[in-house]
Amino acid sequence: AKSLVEVFFWRDLVDNYLEMAKKRLYAGEGEGALYALYKTLLGIVEMLAPFMPYVTEEVFLALFAAKEGVDSVHRAAWPVPDDRLRGGDAAKVGEALCAVARGIRRYKSEGGMRLGCELARLEVADGGLLRGAEKDIASITRAQIVVMVSSVDEALEQVEEAGLSLGVALSSEPS
Repeated sequence: AKSLVEVFFWRDLVDNYLEMAKKRLYAGEGEGALYALYKTLLGIVEMLAPFMPYVTEEVFLALFAAKEGVDSVHRAAWPVPDDRLRGGDAAKVGEALCAVARGIRRYKSEGGMRLGCELARLEVADGGLLRGAEKDIASITRAQIVVMVSSVDEALEQVEEAGLSLGVALSSEPS
C-alpha cells in the first residue's frame, strides 16, 4: 500500500500533474488546480500516516489541521472518493495528457535534449479529447504553441504515443 501511494505521488502527481498545472498556478488561473492539489496532498498524507506517523503528523499540522478542524492526522477521517468527480471523460483525458507528456519526454530524451527545452510548435491529433487542455499541454511539454488538429502536419517531426499522433517543431537548436 505504501509503495502504491509513493508511486502515485512521484509519478502521477509530481511528474505529471504539477508540471501540467504549473503555468495556470503561476498565472493565478489555478483555483481548480489548487483545490485538486490540496485534496490530493491531504489524501496522500492521510494514507501514508500509518507507515510514516511522525512525518505525516508534522505535515498535517502545518498544512491541513486548521482547515480540516482536526488536531491530528491520526484522528482525521480516512479519505473517501468524491463521486461527483467520477465519470465522464476525466480518466481518459488524464491518460491522454500523460501520454502526450511521455511521448514528448521520450522525443526529447532520444534527441539528446533537456526536458525543459522549448518547442516552437506542438500539434496534437487525438480526436478532440484534449481540446481545451492546450495550456496544460504547453506547460508540461514546454511548447510555445499547442494546436489541436485532425491530422499532424507531415512536415513536422512525428511522435506516436498510446494512440496519439504528435507533431513537433523545435524552437532552435536542441539544448
